[in-house]
Formats: sequence, structure tokens, C-alpha cells
Amino acid sequence: MLPQTGASEQWLVLVVVAAIVIGAGIALAVSGKARRRVATGLGALAIVGALALGGMQAAPAALADAGSACVTAPGGAQAPRADTVVTPGIPGLQQQCNAESTVVTPTTTGVTYTQTRDGSVVTVTAAANAGYRILDGSTTTWYYDVSPVTPAPAPIDLPTTVRADLVDTAPTPEGGTEDRFETESTFMPDLLAAAAAGSASYGLDATQAELVVEFDLLDLEGQPLTFAASAPVANAIFGYDAPLALFTLAAPVEDRDAAFASLLDQLDAFQQENPGAQLIGVRQAAEGLAVGVQWDGGSVCGQQAAYVAIDAVYLEITGVPGEPGPAGLATAASASSGVTSLADVGARLAAAAAAEEVDATLVETTAPIADDDSASIAKGPAAEQPTPEVPAQSPAPEVEELVEG
Repeated sequence: MLPQTGASEQWLVLVVVAAIVIGAGIALAVSGKARRRVATGLGALAIVGALALGGMQAAPAALADAGSACVTAPGGAQAPRADTVVTPGIPGLQQQCNAESTVVTPTTTGVTYTQTRDGSVVTVTAAANAGYRILDGSTTTWYYDVSPVTPAPAPIDLPTTVRADLVDTAPTPEGGTEDRFETESTFMPDLLAAAAAGSASYGLDATQAELVVEFDLLDLEGQPLTFAASAPVANAIFGYDAPLALFTLAAPVEDRDAAFASLLDQLDAFQQENPGAQLIGVRQAAEGLAVGVQWDGGSVCGQQAAYVAIDAVYLEITGVPGEPGPAGLATAASASSGVTSLADVGARLAAAAAAEEVDATLVETTAPIADDDSASIAKGPAAEQPTPEVPAQSPAPEVEELVEG
């Protein structure tokens, strides 16, 4: 409570003054020794009164000074202290490659952050807690786009697969052979230009190289059959000759021969299960070859990599049984027994697959048309194989036509 001053203090002064006046009157009325006693008492009373008046006059000032440090509001409630001024921290954006970004809010004493979202935009708002006040002029609202960050595209077009066709086979200093393939694609020239400009790097990969030979055949009832044989080519060497604009593929002789032997065994097993099947098409290719490309995808996504498959085609022949087919089939059927390059593999396998067909449908004899390797695959007497109708002419000229065609 505030100290009460004013009317009560005035009455106290009057009482003291009245006592002094009365005492003075009594002192005048008496004489001698009694008067001196009364005067002494009045003097003491006057001193007390003076002290009382001085204390009463000093009390309001002291109380006023104390009131400046602690003020009690009317009704007894204590007044609130001044709010603490704070400055909100700035939220951050945590970005990820190929994923939405995340807004991260800081921890600031006296500040509460809220987030709202509209599409891909997140709004962050800062508000002061009770007892705190945000510094005037401070930023309290931020906007962030949380759309996924995608890597920068490659500096050139990257096809999924590039086809390259065999053009020739050349000997190597080690005694083996190198097969060369040309392509109509501009992928490699474009890549070399990008590498020269420093916007991309590349490497050729043959660690998964394998020879794949696919056969199209007809069974005894004329229904189509398909068969594919594959064999890995160990230690294959895959390159690109920029001046000639040709892909190159080579393998040590022993690895090449091992691949051929594996393919031949697979074909033999297939023919055992499908006697008399007639060959109508063959395709040989080197698969598992690739060109790896690297480029800078940006500060968030970093280095990017992609692989472009190279389909190196050695041989692709189609024909119709019982009719003069493409020269490739006839050449395959009469190929020499030796395998001098990877390019020979498909032809030799085609010779092996065509041996039964030629024997059964054209020659009608148990003697194989191909030599040692092919003969070992064309098993079974001609009597066990069906003999489709052939044109009414001698078989020998027709064989000659196939070989020369």
C-alpha cells in the first residue's frame, strides 16, 4: 500500500503546538522554582515536537524514493517487467539430388518458428514468445522452394545403344586379330569433342564382353524355333580408332578359341534335342561392350556417370529353307574348319547348324557337307530326318547354287 500523508500529519502538528502553548501559560502563572521546572519540561516537549515534525517531513521523500524502485499497481497486482529483445535466426535449406529439399529451422530463445506449404514453396514465420519482443526491422518471414534438385544434363546426347557393324579384320602384332566396326552414330565424335573441351570424360569397358550367336530355325513340323548361345570373351580389348572412326575389338587366341568351343558345345546340345531343325537365320554379335561417360552434374548432385551399350554385330543373315538363300548362309556352310578371328565364330556355327539342313533337304545323304568340326555336330543318319519337298530337279545343282549365291 502507498503511505498515507496529508490530513493526519496536520492534526499531529496542531496537537504539539497546542501542548507547547498550554505549557507556556502555566509557566507564566507560577513563579520561582516551579516556573523553572515547567520551562524545562516545555523545552523538552519542544525538542520532541521538532524531531517529530522533521521525521514526518522526511518520510514522504524517502517513501517516494522507494516507490521509484518498486511500484505497486492499484488493486495489489505487480506491473510486468519490460520485454526482452531478441533477433530470430535464419532458417536453412538442406538440398538433395533427385529428392525434395528440407527446410531446417534454427533454435532461438524466445522465438517460435512455424512452417506452411503451398505447392513446392515452404513459408517459415518467426514469432516472439511471451516476455520477448523481436527487434524492430528484423526479418520474420522466409520463402523456400523445395522442388527436387536434378543433375545437370550430359553435354551431349547419350543414346541407350549404338549399333556398329563389322567392316574388316586385321592382324595384330601379337599374332591375333582385331575386328573393326563402323557406325552411323555421331556419339563417339561428339564425345571426343566434349572431352577435348573439358566438359566430359570417358572410358571403354569390355569386362562383360561375350559372344552371342542367335539362331532362327524351323522344327520338323515347320514351326519356328529360336536358340541363342553365348560365351564370355576373357581379356577382350575394346577401343576406338578416332582417325578411322571405328570401334575395335580383339582377344588373345586362346580366349577366342575357348569362346568358340563353348558356343559349339551349346549348339551341339540343342541339335541333339531338336534333330532335323532347319536353319533359316543367324546373328552373331559381341555384347557387354560399353562406353562410360562422366560429367559434372552441379554443386548438389556432383559427378554423374552413364553407360552407352555398343552392339558390335558380326553377322546377320536370314533365309528360307529349301530355296537359294543369301550368300552368307552358303558361305557359312562351306567355311573352312579353322577359326581365325572372332568374326569367324558365327560363320562356323552357322555351318554347323546348316549341315543337317543341307544334308536332309538338298543332298539326301548321310555325308555332311561341312568339314570336320561341322560334321561332328551334324549327327544322325538322314533316314531319321524328314525330307521336305524340293523342286523337281537334281539336288546337286541346287547345292552349287547355294554355295555360289
